[in-house]
Amino acid sequence: MSEAILFYPVFLSQILLISLYFPRKIVARCHYIFNHFPATSHPKLYPAGQEKSQKGVQRFWQLNLLILLIGALVLVFFGPLGPDTFGTPDFGKSMPLLYGMLQFAPIALMELSGLQQFKLMRQLHRSTSRKAELQPRRLFDFISPTAVTVAVLMFFACLFYDAFMPDFRFQLDVDTFARSISLILCNLLFIFIIHRNLRGRKVNPLQASEDRYRQIQVGIKSLIYTSIAVSTFVMINISTNSFALDRYEILFNSLYWQAIALLGMGIMLNELQVKDIDFNVYKAGKGESPAAN
Repeated sequence: MSEAILFYPVFLSQILLISLYFPRKIVARCHYIFNHFPATSHPKLYPAGQEKSQKGVQRFWQLNLLILLIGALVLVFFGPLGPDTFGTPDFGKSMPLLYGMLQFAPIALMELSGLQQFKLMRQLHRSTSRKAELQPRRLFDFISPTAVTVAVLMFFACLFYDAFMPDFRFQLDVDTFARSISLILCNLLFIFIIHRNLRGRKVNPLQASEDRYRQIQVGIKSLIYTSIAVSTFVMINISTNSFALDRYEILFNSLYWQAIALLGMGIMLNELQVKDIDFNVYKAGKGESPAAN
């Protein structure tokens, strides 16, 4: 019964944090940019036009409100009966994870839209000359060795913990193998993204060097901390099965997504302030006329 009572505030927190609080901050950030750096003075910022960008932000907000409504319905109609309401206990415990994936869909769509905008920006401004960054970028220029060491140790500790629990004898069953592969693939994805940030060309072709440095630094910090959180979550998940704490698994699954949101969107929004961005690079150049909305 205690876990059923705790489920309400924990899952409500997940709904409000990921589908209302962070989206509202993102929308407010976008509107600030639209109002203070419009296409009339910063045409290069809107390769497809400011109106299209504004409509994209509006759709992002509407999609988040729809997902928030779905979460509220789940909480009201299914929450009182607990995990068994969702067909099977295992599916019920996974419900916060599945809903969390849905909650992050608008962010993923916005990121894809941003990549398309940068691709168009690159096509429109091929002749724009930017200063080359001659100094090589190294991982420890952006993150402390301690944080990386903790992430690596947590990764191997998680694999070891999974293989030797619950009776401290090595065992490699299907569940252990699946969790290990998932953890390895997740961290390989993080490594790939970090490598692209350090060695690949910049996604935003007009971005100032200082802004790119800050973005890489915050991005790497977010990924390293997220890696630690993922390893921690997997170990907690294993413990719920090993120590008969299954009834609390639904709570841990919800808290997991909230931690991911705080380490991802939270760090990005807090440390990449609009006031610190150089928007002069998006102004019309000599001989260029400002674009209309």
